[in-house]
Amino acid sequence: MGIAIMLKKLLLGRAFSAEDGRMTILGKYDVTLYESKAWAFTVQKIYEKLGEKETFEIFYKAGQIAFKQAEKAFNIKISENLMKSFQPVMEFFGWGKFIPIEFKHERGNFLVLVKLTNSPIVNYAKILFGKNSKVCIFFKAILSGVFSMIYKKRIMFEETACTTKGADACYFKGEFAK
Repeated sequence: MGIAIMLKKLLLGRAFSAEDGRMTILGKYDVTLYESKAWAFTVQKIYEKLGEKETFEIFYKAGQIAFKQAEKAFNIKISENLMKSFQPVMEFFGWGKFIPIEFKHERGNFLVLVKLTNSPIVNYAKILFGKNSKVCIFFKAILSGVFSMIYKKRIMFEETACTTKGADACYFKGEFAK
């Protein structure tokens, strides 16, 4: 069963609960809702206070924690083949629509291109901070952390274009050797 279908069934089948101040999926996956404009503000201010390197490391590790918890809750293993399945999870979190543009490997070298569209976080960052927005460090760190988990080595994604800087979408690129 695809994760998008499963999430819809969870919501409709009451496997999603909000009781005693806790929101839980399947009785074991704790989640929170945080307003998108506030999230854009939070990421920007963390970046301004701590700088690029520290901000990246925080979200890199936080992303790995979140996806490890998702693996446990949904009893699945994150792999390069499951990345498409995790698109709905990232969309469910309200981060926007992640679209894999290219995934190729030749002789142990990998190239991954991802497009992010319709992100309320990025849209609010554009309104709040314009071209000075640093919000996409969050997405860059999440992608880097998840792919590092998959390949068991540190992988760094870079943002090659950004909505806040005038692009039609945010684009991320990861190149690495297996």
